[in-house]
Formats: sequence, C-alpha cells, structure tokens
Amino acid sequence: MVVWRGHGTNPPDHEREHMLAQLTRVTTGVFGGHWFDDNMRSIPNHFHIHGRPENGFFGPGGGPGRVLGR
Repeated sequence: MVVWRGHGTNPPDHEREHMLAQLTRVTTGVFGGHWFDDNMRSIPNHFHIHGRPENGFFGPGGGPGRVLGR
C-alpha cells in the first residue's frame, strides 16, 4: 500500500506516478501478477492505493501468508 504524505484525495501527477512506480516494484516482486485497488473504503479523504495479488483480495481469513505459501 502507498499513502500520500499530503492530505486530500488528488495528489499532483508527479507524486502519484512516483507512488505507483514504487508500488509496482514491490507488488511485482512479491506477487508477480497484481492489480491496484484504489477504492478508499476506510479512509475516503486521504489518498492511498493497495497492491493486490492477481485474482486475489485479502478478505476475512486471508492474508499475505496465504499468497506467499506460509
């Protein structure tokens, strides 16, 4: 997950691009295939994006251990 240090829901393009580049680097290394979940459910007024495993979502009973084989 990346979180914009500033407050609000619309970071400048260059900051958004930087955050997505870092999230891409990490999620590719951890999950391989991935997708970005930009639905700001719990904190709707502070920009953040989650990197999720391809075809996956961590709901109840889930977690990274399941995807990573732990």
